[in-house]
Amino acid sequence: MVGLLELSIAAVFATILIYVFGKVSEYEGATAGYGYTVYPWFTTLPETVVTTYFALRGLYTTAIVNSVFSATFDMFAAFGLATLIHGDSKFHNRDLGILAVFAALLFLVLDFDGVITRADGVVIYVYLTAVMVYSVLRYGAGLVRVSALDAIRIAVGLVGLGIGGYMLSVIVDRMIPYIGEAVGGLIAAVSTSVPDMVVALIYGVRSEVSQSEILGCILHDFGENMGTAALIAGLIVDSTPILTAVTVAATASMLMLMMSYGRITRFEGMLATIVFIICSAILFFM
Repeated sequence: MVGLLELSIAAVFATILIYVFGKVSEYEGATAGYGYTVYPWFTTLPETVVTTYFALRGLYTTAIVNSVFSATFDMFAAFGLATLIHGDSKFHNRDLGILAVFAALLFLVLDFDGVITRADGVVIYVYLTAVMVYSVLRYGAGLVRVSALDAIRIAVGLVGLGIGGYMLSVIVDRMIPYIGEAVGGLIAAVSTSVPDMVVALIYGVRSEVSQSEILGCILHDFGENMGTAALIAGLIVDSTPILTAVTVAATASMLMLMMSYGRITRFEGMLATIVFIICSAILFFM
């Protein structure tokens, strides 16, 4: 199955991710536009590599579950648990939240026939690009203070994250014969999203930037993640369209609830966490 070496590699990878994400998250020039547009390219890259890997392998259920539950984990676990720990907070920038919800709805529409094609990938990327342009124009990218050394570190970090995502894919791939595709996708989603949650638990989600980072991750899970996999693999068949629809709808609905009156409460955090646990439990009985 999976040996001690693989588990050790996964642990080191997770530790590096947590450190990198924390450093990138607390970047002093950060703005809401940075958190929504730039930061997610770091956090979502491992998920994108995993989804693309399994799409190319023909393990479509693992690819879909990884993408969808990465967004769900960011929504329910990161927002939910961080709110439970740090308390109620104001919901900043509802427009960014609405755009993330639209990304989820777009994915539902494209996946309505149970197939994500290369053409769907183009549509997803067109939407992602439009949203990024809007975010930068309204909130700025926050990159004016990036030095040449920082740029090198960012490039090296991206390469490392890509390699780490591939290593995780191989580990999960070896586990799938024992645990099944759906559970494998869930493990991959949680493994690549745990650093997001840890950063949220440490720094909280009360600030404009921290909230935009989570919202940006949700956007990119449906955009960069599925869009890239569809463009490269050409075809992704969703064998569990009902579960996918329910999970995505629950994620979008929870986000809309949090935005409804401009505050994220502990009750909503508890509700979000419970719903995530229920959605995850369903995978084990598929």
